Amino acid sequence: MPAPKVTPDGWVVSDPNLFYFFTSHEPPRPNVVWRLLWEDARSWRPLALWATAAGLFAAAVITEWWVPVAPGVGVLYFWFLMFRRTVPYFRDSPVLTGVIEDDLRPHPLPILGNLSTAIATTPDEREIPVFFYTEHVTELFKQARTVEVVFLHEPSSQYCMVLGARARV
Repeated sequence: MPAPKVTPDGWVVSDPNLFYFFTSHEPPRPNVVWRLLWEDARSWRPLALWATAAGLFAAAVITEWWVPVAPGVGVLYFWFLMFRRTVPYFRDSPVLTGVIEDDLRPHPLPILGNLSTAIATTPDEREIPVFFYTEHVTELFKQARTVEVVFLHEPSSQYCMVLGARARV
């Protein structure tokens, strides 16, 4: 999990560059494919997928037994499908603001134990489920009863991704 950083205007974010990229560009955002490839190259999970595929391809070449090529292609195809589904979300989702109360719930997927969910209420009174790093928000709730969040809104998503949060005084 990335360590929380605080921007000059008080937003607690994972990556200030990514936060400002999303908040300063209206959809459709430019160069999202390259930015997401860069983010994947900096994260261990996609690198693990790429390394697994490369290892399977290398095993096929070294042993001259081509059976490992099929799982290697499968791993790369899985990564490509996930990447292809992610690009439109980041490129086309509008940025909205909302307020969450001190009602954090753990993410429903146990493997994502460092994430929490909550309901963000937008200025037009819509209630939208969001997810965020628990560590980024718990300190903010010690300062205020409500936290203002900025998130990418995709109506078809079960949860929308919070880009930044700050205590609402």
